[in-house]
Amino acid sequence: MCGRSAFEGFDSPLFATLLTLNGQDAISRVHRPRFWVVSRAPRIPDALTTGPFNLEEAGRHGLTKNHLLGASWRRLGGGCYAFHAIAHDPNVVLAAAVRRLRRKAVFSGRTAAWLHGLDLRPCEPIEVTLPLGCPTSRLVGVAVRRSTVDAGETVMRRGQPATSVSNDRRSRPSLPAIRSGGSSRHGVAQEAARAG
Repeated sequence: MCGRSAFEGFDSPLFATLLTLNGQDAISRVHRPRFWVVSRAPRIPDALTTGPFNLEEAGRHGLTKNHLLGASWRRLGGGCYAFHAIAHDPNVVLAAAVRRLRRKAVFSGRTAAWLHGLDLRPCEPIEVTLPLGCPTSRLVGVAVRRSTVDAGETVMRRGQPATSVSNDRRSRPSLPAIRSGGSSRHGVAQEAARAG
């Protein structure tokens, strides 16, 4: 009986209960879970995987705020969320910023230059121009500038409102204007990166 436990052949149900405490065998001290916990697969509606959305839109697709705390979703700020696979895409981040801002907000500076096709980082920080009387003061990750922007100075690029290139050149001389003949986009992007 040297290699066997003295209690191995004992078949009393009470004795077996005493040996197994909290899922552990009292003799071997090996953890044996009582049951396996498997989490449910996350609900990911297709309509919410293409761009930013708010809690109201998520509710229409059967999601609650608790669902949005999972790993499948990212909070972009201001009550906007996005599917994790697209949350770092600049187009999605800018679309979420437009939702947070007033209707007359226009992207300017480096963000507008990126929307026009220059190779710059558009979201570090997001640069926005608001009308002079707009009450919005601070937004996380957004640099707000106050100015009057006429309708002729605003263009739509990549589906977002942006200041025209000539307006950006006047308001921020460090960004070069895109010329149709003289310089290439790559050269302009290098100049802009050196300037600011």
